[in-house]
Amino acid sequence: MIHNDNSSTVKLVDFNLSKYTKNAKSRQTDLYKAALMCIYLINGKVPQRVHTFHLKNRQLKNVLMRAIRAGYRSAQEFMAALRPFSL
Repeated sequence: MIHNDNSSTVKLVDFNLSKYTKNAKSRQTDLYKAALMCIYLINGKVPQRVHTFHLKNRQLKNVLMRAIRAGYRSAQEFMAALRPFSL
């Protein structure tokens, strides 16, 4: 866990474990969980029905929904899609 005194920023830690994941199913599960973590960091909770979460930024919601629906082939592709939303 990372303590961050500035509430307007988010810190993400990449342990570079994705290079050990060779199974496509495992990669999709990891991306799904990463999307859930993003939703949690934004909203403070994950809804019971994942497809019902609310975000004001429709484009960011689309990126997260694509990750939930296994629409990205790699973590790099998902991160590239998230990059426009970084500060």
